[in-house]
Amino acid sequence: MNRLQHGNWIPGGVLRVYSKRRGVWHFGIPAFPSPSGPMVMHGSKDRGVFALTSYEEFAEGQPTQYTWIPESLEQQQAVLSRAESMIGRPFRLLNANCEDFVNGIITGLPRSPQREKALTTLLLIVLVGGCLAALAQPKS
Repeated sequence: MNRLQHGNWIPGGVLRVYSKRRGVWHFGIPAFPSPSGPMVMHGSKDRGVFALTSYEEFAEGQPTQYTWIPESLEQQQAVLSRAESMIGRPFRLLNANCEDFVNGIITGLPRSPQREKALTTLLLIVLVGGCLAALAQPKS
């Protein structure tokens, strides 16, 4: 694998951290370290945009792990370029969240499996509730 790496810091990879505050996985793309320390590009609900922030702000004191790393210098540069071009774009929980941004940057298809799972669960609850309500109706 030919990519630029700073110890365990892999710019252009995908980091995830479990946000205890929100109860979901949060995703970001590490940038090259700045003089002030490691930086991460991620959809920030607090800031309302896809932002470049410190690793500390991204991780909120929780451990992080890589879920994907670039296999080549070219792939790394392409991911970093696409991620940098997204900085400042609006954050929207339902159609432009951190997972949408990262998946769009890596695969070209913005999607959020966490959101899809939550919506599927909600739909099932509504369907089951509707069926139970229909069965509970008195028969004429």
